[in-house]
Amino acid sequence: MKKPLVRTIKLLLTLAFIYLLWRMADKESLLERFTQIDLRYLALFGLVGIAMLLVSNAKWFVLMGIHGERPGFWATLRIYFIGYYFSALLPSNFGGDAARIVLASKHTGSTTAAATSVFMERVTGLVMLMALVAIMPLLAPALLWHPAFLIPAVLCAGALVLLLAMAIVRQRVSRGARVLSRWLVAHPRTRRLAPVVDWLTRFFADAGKALRALSGNRRIALQVWLLTAAFYGLVWLNVLVAYRTFSFDPPLAFVFMTPIAQFMTSLPVSAGGNLGYSEGVFAYYFSLVGIAVEATVAMAVLLRLKVWFLGLIGLGFFLGAGGRSKLGVERKPTARPMATPDQGATP
Repeated sequence: MKKPLVRTIKLLLTLAFIYLLWRMADKESLLERFTQIDLRYLALFGLVGIAMLLVSNAKWFVLMGIHGERPGFWATLRIYFIGYYFSALLPSNFGGDAARIVLASKHTGSTTAAATSVFMERVTGLVMLMALVAIMPLLAPALLWHPAFLIPAVLCAGALVLLLAMAIVRQRVSRGARVLSRWLVAHPRTRRLAPVVDWLTRFFADAGKALRALSGNRRIALQVWLLTAAFYGLVWLNVLVAYRTFSFDPPLAFVFMTPIAQFMTSLPVSAGGNLGYSEGVFAYYFSLVGIAVEATVAMAVLLRLKVWFLGLIGLGFFLGAGGRSKLGVERKPTARPMATPDQGATP
């Protein structure tokens, strides 16, 4: 599909999701929420957001140590902020991860090492998130058979099994995937699915390789998984404090919905870092446990503002680092860049 068409579809989806949210929410109740802001919780929300960023950066910093030379902690933190700028605010062909790879490689002298560390950071986060999504239905029997709850859980459980297989018996799984791809190509009705199978095979092979490399260093592996667990603990706290900022006390069941909502918002559906779509996903899933749409929309808007604020800080670091010339990106006035939502959906 051509890029201009993809951009147009995503923009239309963004507008559609925003319109649906506006129709679903009680306007008076929603506006009232914004008059009930508790400044103490707002300040705490900011501190939790900073803690999340520091933990994410610490994990990336540890992973870069696997490959030898790395930037200092504060240098990687500045780079992480710049990644937020590219992901959240700048519609460009450069995503946040790509910007981090380019800037980190200027410190390490190795693009491969920088790219591997970013990929491993993403994979470890995704693995733990999928594990949380897979086990949450077991902790919430009342919602176990709800399709919106069960289907993502089954898919994540299957993905984890496949990832484990790629990490242990990679050659056999890869051979089976190649056979499946050839079979799909041989049949006209399924031919278009072959590239999808090939892409998934490469992704799981690379992810399995990354996990094997990580398991080779137990000390670093322990640090990485503890930091990943700490991050998701902060995600729960982040959502809770965001609700409390609007003087709303969510039921404990929000704990079950947070991982699955975050997983669903990671799918690149709409423009502007999944603007509208992310908020809609949160509103839908949290409504399943009795949370009013208005309260969730207010909470999700605060999460969105946090990402934009971090992006603005990243813009300051980006300009201070020399801007586009530092990334080796030439400005092309005639080009129409495409949005790349990497981190915009992160609570």
